[in-house]
Amino acid sequence: MFKYSWEKTSAISDVSESLVLEMVRIVYPYKKLLSFERAPGGCSNLNYKIQLEHENDPLILRVYLREKEAAYREQKLLALLKESVPVSLIYYIGEFQGYHFAILEFVVGI
Repeated sequence: MFKYSWEKTSAISDVSESLVLEMVRIVYPYKKLLSFERAPGGCSNLNYKIQLEHENDPLILRVYLREKEAAYREQKLLALLKESVPVSLIYYIGEFQGYHFAILEFVVGI
C-alpha cells in the first residue's frame, strides 16, 4: 500500500542512449561517459548508474517522468536529512528536450 499510485504512469520505460549522452554532456562537457545502465527499482522516475572517465565513483542520472518540481523538492529534502542519515548529494538539476533530470551522488543502499 505504501507505493500505491507511485508507479510509473507514463508509457516511458526507458530513454534513448543519445538522450542520456546529451544530459551527461550538459553537466560534464569535458568528460567522457564510459558506461551507463538502468538502475533497478524506482517508482516514478528513471535512474541510470553512469560512469565517467577518470572518476572512481559512479553517479546517478535521474530522469523525472511526472513533474519538474520533484527534483527541487528532493534536493530540499535531502539537504534537511543529510545531517541525520547518509543521503545522496544532488550535483545538478536541469532540463533537456522536455525531460527534467538530475545528477546525484551514487550511494550504496541496504
